[in-house]
Amino acid sequence: MKLFAAFTVVSLLCAGAVAQAADLPSRSIVKPAVATAGINWSGFYVGAHAGWTGVNDRQRLYSPTFALGISNSDSGFLGGLHAGYNFQSGKMVYGVEADVSTTTLNKRFGIGAPFVATTGTIKLDFEGSIRGRLGYAMFDRGLLYGTAGVAIGHFKNSYRSAAPFAESVTSTRVGLTVGAGFEYAVTRNLIARTEYRYTDWLPHTNNLNVWLAPPGRSRSHTGQHQVTVGLSYLFGGP
Repeated sequence: MKLFAAFTVVSLLCAGAVAQAADLPSRSIVKPAVATAGINWSGFYVGAHAGWTGVNDRQRLYSPTFALGISNSDSGFLGGLHAGYNFQSGKMVYGVEADVSTTTLNKRFGIGAPFVATTGTIKLDFEGSIRGRLGYAMFDRGLLYGTAGVAIGHFKNSYRSAAPFAESVTSTRVGLTVGAGFEYAVTRNLIARTEYRYTDWLPHTNNLNVWLAPPGRSRSHTGQHQVTVGLSYLFGGP
């Protein structure tokens, strides 16, 4: 009987506790907000790019007997690889980048008087640059940046009249390049980009000992525009 009485008292107490708990207002469990972290742009990256490029070439032909000015333009495809390293301090991102590209620029043009049935060509086989970059991280995943540096390009100039007056000269030329672009982090490591650059290939002189008789020379000054899109892999970031 005592055991039954004790069991009855405990049962009544539990029932009362359950009833009180049922009368309490319900509480919803509040989950902590998950913070969305911005992309960390720091680290080494490599990638590929492709797009459009165009040049405007101005030449001056000299010989002991005359001087002649020529201007022509051409456009084509550009594609290549790039690699660089970023440092980040707050929203500011800075670093260095190098690239190498090949182009389809191969312009044939007429020269005109005093030459008859004479043509020339200018070809840009490949080019590269090394540049500094300075950018501002925005919208957590975006990077707006400017870039400037030194470019190196391999050019081939050809001139042809009636045989045997034909000549080709190759040269490695130096230029100054400047531009701007925007990058977007598709994931923490996969970065898409679009970029515009202008390169001023500094004036260069070629000696023409065969085509110009008596020997003369050409002095060329070339400007180049390029618009590219690309994809990079960033080895960094949390």
